[in-house]
Amino acid sequence: MQYQIELQLHNQPAVLERVLQVVRYRQFHLEGMQMQPEGQDKLTVQLKVSGQHSINILTSQLNKLYDLARLTIQHEMPLKATA
Repeated sequence: MQYQIELQLHNQPAVLERVLQVVRYRQFHLEGMQMQPEGQDKLTVQLKVSGQHSINILTSQLNKLYDLARLTIQHEMPLKATA
């Protein structure tokens, strides 16, 4: 499955590195990422990820990040079959 997740983060040094590390450790593949600063202290990050595991495994770990202000799963998309 492919998922789109929106994160609102406190803009701290290495915050994106910590997010991407969680994605990697939970064995999800990053399919796309968009980042939009909101003032000097917040970032909105949209991630497209895919993986074989439940998205709850990833979101529960992301929720533990102290820089996370909000997490929203935008939608789920089935992976397209490749020939």
